[in-house]
Amino acid sequence: MIILAPSGSGKTYFEKKNRDVIDGDDIIARTVGWPTEREWWKGPNNSTIQARNEDEILKYSARHRDMIIVFNGQFSDYGAIDAFVIIDEARHFLNIEDRIRKDPDTSQPADFDTVRKNRDEHASLAKQHKIPVFKDFEAAFSWARRRSKS
Repeated sequence: MIILAPSGSGKTYFEKKNRDVIDGDDIIARTVGWPTEREWWKGPNNSTIQARNEDEILKYSARHRDMIIVFNGQFSDYGAIDAFVIIDEARHFLNIEDRIRKDPDTSQPADFDTVRKNRDEHASLAKQHKIPVFKDFEAAFSWARRRSKS
């Protein structure tokens, strides 16, 4: 099961609280590794990197059907996505401020314009592909668990 959520929305935090959840970033780090350049998502190899990441997430999901994967990435086939989580904007921006404070040199999106654009893209994709959107991870995880048992 794959749940997409914008960068800075708390995916890693919730992964640490739930044994049956894995952050897609961990899958990428353990398999193909993350690019080392800052803001790689804006670079010329961005679509190649995203396709590679999508492939790794889908392979992991197929092998570990009992796990819920939380990730922020683009997919060529949104039929593989089960849900989106888009948290409250004010809470989201507090998370980003916290990220910047803890790691001013973070290689993850850490400016409000990028985060707002990412939120809007997720909302648009969810609507376009008729994928459910949840306002918090607890609701999404509860829904995902019920859905996987049926």
